[in-house]
Amino acid sequence: MKAKTIEIFLPGGNPLELEEATLTTSVIKVVHINQSELENSKERINQNGCYVLYGRDENEESIIYIGEADNIFNRLKQHKKSKNFWNQAYAIQHIGNRFDKANLHFLENLMIKEALTANRYRVANGNKGQKNNITESKEAESINFFEDIKLILHTLGLDLFKPKNSKVNLNVTNIFYFKSHSVGYNASAIYENDELTVLEGSIAAFKIRKSNNKSNGGLQAKLISEDVLKENDGMYVFVKDYTFTSPSAAGGIVSGSSTNGWTAWKNANNKTLDEMFRNK
Repeated sequence: MKAKTIEIFLPGGNPLELEEATLTTSVIKVVHINQSELENSKERINQNGCYVLYGRDENEESIIYIGEADNIFNRLKQHKKSKNFWNQAYAIQHIGNRFDKANLHFLENLMIKEALTANRYRVANGNKGQKNNITESKEAESINFFEDIKLILHTLGLDLFKPKNSKVNLNVTNIFYFKSHSVGYNASAIYENDELTVLEGSIAAFKIRKSNNKSNGGLQAKLISEDVLKENDGMYVFVKDYTFTSPSAAGGIVSGSSTNGWTAWKNANNKTLDEMFRNK
């Protein structure tokens, strides 16, 4: 992949309220808005485009809704009244305001399809977007737009289209282990897409050591509150798969100690993550 530059502009100086991201070699711009800032953002999103609503449901599960609109600002105002789950929106626009309906319908349909396939968030759409006849050239143009959209959303922290790790085709080289007979933890995980997923049934230490409490104490509490970890016979058990963005964070939760996850997790051939993925 070629080097790219993304410019992020914070109009109010606070990324939690409003930020604009533009890929310098593209015509795509994404405006990330906190719902509370919607009324103050009219001039920035007062045009057509696609959008993603993000929030959490009553069970604290991440949920998204994907749509397209002739006027994003007006549509988000409607959604503010009709959809109560969202607190953030990502407005996807053409810098020259040159999206046409063929682009928008195709992009909406493709984004919903890819989000469902990735299965990272619950998709609240009741359908897969509007199907429409589209020329080959217009489809190719829209697919190029989509690639830029994915990159910008990823930069803004929304990995909407990045597939979750899969248990398909597990073998001795892509399943990793971290265990200690003396302490009692015994975990297995898969590493894909730059993430480590600790698998259901893995056993983790009950206590986080004081030296590790600052970095992983809060994460352990989060996993307990989300019913990922359940106490069993003086240890914690992963009752469902959980994906970590850092192998070291995963190792810290499993062992209760500060851990270099790149060297701690090893496959059945005793090869570390570091050897398999960073020192090839």
